Amino acid sequence: MKQLARALVGLIALIMVAHGLAFWFRIDSMNQLFALSTLNNLGFASIRADFGGFFLAVGLFSGYAAWKYQGQWALAAAIMFLIALTGRFISLGFEGPVDGGVAPMLFEGTSAAILLWARSLWQRS
Repeated sequence: MKQLARALVGLIALIMVAHGLAFWFRIDSMNQLFALSTLNNLGFASIRADFGGFFLAVGLFSGYAAWKYQGQWALAAAIMFLIALTGRFISLGFEGPVDGGVAPMLFEGTSAAILLWARSLWQRS
């Protein structure tokens, strides 16, 4: 089970790092994928910093957790996913449902659950 958890957390890490780097270096395609727009260069800098930073942080936390079987790093990544998921529920309350809004919520919730499961396995070792 530890190896399965490691593989799943490692996959989360790869996905998140890839997205983070894409926000840094392929911002136009990521803006389109995430339905974002910018008004000027400050907007580009903000998206690179905030979105790129979030995705890279979660990816690095997850990667380190998987590499070293470190539950506290898995918890840190899970908390970040849960904060993002909370923001989505807040948006759901204010703006209502949006097309394509379920998939990211499922990814964030499932990723958080996997990370918390991995943490529980790795703490028992």
